[in-house]
This record gives sequence, C-alpha cells and structure tokens, in this order.
Amino acid sequence: MGNFNDRELDETYRDTRDMIWCDIVNKKVRKVVPGDMIQFHRGHYEHWAIYIGNGEVIQVEVKFIGYAEIMQLSVDYVLGPDGKARINNFKDYDWPVLPVDEILEKARSVLGQSLAYNVLCNNCEHFATGCRYGVRTSGQAEAF
Repeated sequence: MGNFNDRELDETYRDTRDMIWCDIVNKKVRKVVPGDMIQFHRGHYEHWAIYIGNGEVIQVEVKFIGYAEIMQLSVDYVLGPDGKARINNFKDYDWPVLPVDEILEKARSVLGQSLAYNVLCNNCEHFATGCRYGVRTSGQAEAF
C-alpha cells in the first residue's frame, strides 16, 4: 500500500517560516522537532528530509539523473520562495520510531556521501524513512 498521506489537500501544507507546521498524522499544528520527517510539496511529487534542528534538514539532493548527494541545507533553501511543507511521520503508528539521537546519527553519518539515485528504490523518501524507522520505504515508489 502506498503512502496515503502523499495527496492530502493542500491546506495541510504550511508556507510559514516559523517552523510551526501541520502534523498530518496527528492532525494538529505543532512545532517541528529534530527527527521529524518533513514532506516538501513539489507539485507532481513530494520531497522528503529529516529535520535536525535550528532550521536545518538533511536530505538527498539530486545532482543529475541517477546521481545524488546527502546534504545538510536550511529549510528556507529547500522550501524556496513559494515552497510548502508539512510534518509527515507517516509510519509512526505502524513501525517503532528510533530514538531521536539515533535518527540524527543515521542522517549525519552519511552527510556528503554520493549515492546512485533511483526514484523507485533509492530516493529521498527511502532516506528519510530509513533514518526515522530503520526501514526504507517509499509510498510514492509503491504507487508506481
């Protein structure tokens, strides 16, 4: 089954820069905390990252087709001028969530590394779920 949260109504996305966003799983607005998975709306697809605090995320940054790098970037940079994002820890009720320090260590341990990028089996959502749950999955890839 794919990620049922991928195509929720746009009002669940926030464009505020105060780091108080919609938590789609718990259906409330709250402050983003380290270890949260952030879902950035990109129109026809969703981009995913791990929030590490201080307005920063660690994410898979595609450099060109088939190649990506794990990078730490500001939320403002990832959002862009018209960006929208939300908190989406979509497997929290299905899988155990790793301790925050372990989530952050998993993300930081691969910073700067290059990887073979594949939208179906090695994408940004695989990275984020791998960090948060220790299991890599992608609702977007499953939907194909």
